[in-house]
Amino acid sequence: MVPARVDDVIGRQRDMTRVRNIDGYYCACINNGDNYGECLSRMNSILKGEFILDWALPNPDAGPARELTDPGAGRRPRAAAPPRRAHDRMRRMRVRHRALDLRLRHTFRIARGASDVRQNVLVEIEDGAHVGLGEAAPIKRYGEDQRSAGQAVAQMAERLEDARTFADAAARAAVPGQRSAEAAVDIALHDLAGQRMGVPVHAMLGLDPRQGPPTSFTIGIDTPDVVARKVREASDYEILKVKMGSDDDREVLTAVRDTTDRLLRVDANEGWTIESARARLPWLHSLGVEFVEQPLPADRLEETRALRRESPLPFYADESVHRAEDIPRLVGAFDGINIKLMKCGGLGEALRMIAVARAHGLEVMLGCMIESSIAITAAAHLLPLVDAADLDGSVLLERDPFEGAVIRGGRFVLPEAPGLGVKPRG
Repeated sequence: MVPARVDDVIGRQRDMTRVRNIDGYYCACINNGDNYGECLSRMNSILKGEFILDWALPNPDAGPARELTDPGAGRRPRAAAPPRRAHDRMRRMRVRHRALDLRLRHTFRIARGASDVRQNVLVEIEDGAHVGLGEAAPIKRYGEDQRSAGQAVAQMAERLEDARTFADAAARAAVPGQRSAEAAVDIALHDLAGQRMGVPVHAMLGLDPRQGPPTSFTIGIDTPDVVARKVREASDYEILKVKMGSDDDREVLTAVRDTTDRLLRVDANEGWTIESARARLPWLHSLGVEFVEQPLPADRLEETRALRRESPLPFYADESVHRAEDIPRLVGAFDGINIKLMKCGGLGEALRMIAVARAHGLEVMLGCMIESSIAITAAAHLLPLVDAADLDGSVLLERDPFEGAVIRGGRFVLPEAPGLGVKPRG
């Protein structure tokens, strides 16, 4: 039998690597046991145009399936193994979580408050051969804390149906109102999937990690003297993001500009009124600020829209946008959105948000909370898809308990290890 040509990889799963041939059949390279070497080797051959598939599953739109054989293999095609039920697949999974307390180098102040320690949650999903790591950074503004996030992870562990469908498994099992827990499970499942396939997450998504934008370094609200010192400490970063929203905004930003001529971005964290914003925006423009993030409270969308019409600077939405469905209504009020894994629920939803933002002509920035290298590295794997980055959460820590992506000259260098490429710090 003349082999069919393979034209499209449509998915990779624990038990098989699936592709689609030009005749519309779903083909699969069976993986024996937990050893992915043979399957990955076959996939490499497939991508080179060689035909070494063993069997086919029918595409519902392409009529009945036919057997496919490898004329050079000299063996009969194997039959497909019967599908396993979801609870059988998940029975081998172990989902664990524990507190992950992170102490900061400096007190971190924004318009809504200050903190010295962030109480996050570590998630581990183990399948026997691999352990996927995830992290939740609960957001107090949205009713989350370490305890509620941990409880949500425990509930999600009971709801997970099939960890192989890593792109949306966490979303289907999510607990309402606990997005950071959803993000933690989603990140761990992506890590696990990459480890099973033997490739980094960015490669699993077909991305070139060298194409990502540089990250900014965040300067929290403080006295002008302390702010100037923080600016000098951040000499490796070509972009600074300055937190504003206090009565000392002018003094703080003046201290920053007197210390450096680097590119500046401003984040008001909903801390301005429309009157104070109107007074500040022309002055910020004169200092060379690139854009302003969330100038007004999230519930002041129409006021933001009116303010944008007269603003000399672009606006990026942060608190005004959580998930993809929030994006269409922002058009005309904002020029871009800030996607945070902890707000949206993980990598799967972040990819949806990027696509929807592009469809509406909006720019995209990847941001973060105070997080370890687990969550920061997860977000960094998506950097080739966005315009701007503010992923400095782990470098603000006194000690990061994990090793993952590193920042050199303000740019991320991603690990080449499978999955996220994150490991505990020795």
